[in-house]
Amino acid sequence: MSDLKAPGILDASRPLAIVDDDEGLLRLVGKSLRSAGFSPEVITNGAAAVKWAVAHPGSLLLLDYRLPDMNAAEVVEAIRGRGVPFDFIVMTGQGDERVAVEMMKLGAC
Repeated sequence: MSDLKAPGILDASRPLAIVDDDEGLLRLVGKSLRSAGFSPEVITNGAAAVKWAVAHPGSLLLLDYRLPDMNAAEVVEAIRGRGVPFDFIVMTGQGDERVAVEMMKLGAC
């Protein structure tokens, strides 16, 4: 698991994507990140997140657990299966301790 305070995890020059299917949340999180100096990409499904991460090695994903086409674990495994380095933070309002443990085992920040 990565340390958020470690150099590079929250670096505004690092490729960053918000992956969520909730448009209101995307606007809110995107606005907050842009005001903090980040330039986040907005992605609404798992397949697009995998494609984006593969094109942006070393990126950071703010990843919703439940997407229309995949869950966060499937997104992480698909990216890892392509050998691409990246970090991720999972965001969910529908998770529980099981989801938290699963995501931590996969390396969530």
